[in-house]
Amino acid sequence: MKNKARSTVSMMDVPMDIRTFFDLANVMMVVLDDRQRVAMINPKGCQILGHRMSEILGKSWFNEFLPLNERKKVSDYWKKIVSGKVIPVHHFESSIITKSGERHLISWDNTFLTDSNGKIRYTLSSGEDVTELRKPPHFAMIACDLDGKILDVNRIAQDLLAYKPSQIAGKKIFELFTPNSAKKLRLDFKKIVNTGFGGFELDFVKKDNQVLSVRASGTLFKICGKKVIISFSPII
Repeated sequence: MKNKARSTVSMMDVPMDIRTFFDLANVMMVVLDDRQRVAMINPKGCQILGHRMSEILGKSWFNEFLPLNERKKVSDYWKKIVSGKVIPVHHFESSIITKSGERHLISWDNTFLTDSNGKIRYTLSSGEDVTELRKPPHFAMIACDLDGKILDVNRIAQDLLAYKPSQIAGKKIFELFTPNSAKKLRLDFKKIVNTGFGGFELDFVKKDNQVLSVRASGTLFKICGKKVIISFSPII
């Protein structure tokens, strides 16, 4: 019980304007301590999870609220971030499990709170539930090899980008973006290959040269050899 008490952040220590924003925010907001325990969560987070706040505080976030098949990958990567072994990812998508057993896809934005020695003590994440947004017809997908060569695209991606499969197959995925976004994706692509997943916002160039701003995530799958899967949806 004493350990649990030390893991929570006292709301009395948080300035009133920040507390008000935290409580009223219409997105899930979660603070984790350096042992992966929930130190703070806002009412919207409790609502999405379907738990009372008292059922969440002090619990291991990854063991209690993530799907079994995602726990180890996300937890291990989080440990590497906190230990300073990898550069922190400020945006990514992952799933959570609600009290009723439903799986929700959350788009996370993260910041990291450090002590006077620069060590990460807490992570603050704000998450938007994008479960419905990622369902067809919003869900587009491109499969690439580890060099970025496009192997396949689904029908949704074809329709959004206005390319036929024969026009897009064999291209490097970086060719489909504006120069600035292509440069950013090359860096993000390396992170996906190295860590297994990543998230980003980029600008596609459609066949008619119109620019389509998208929020995307990438996952490394082993399907007949290693592939990188980039999924995306328009930013509305």
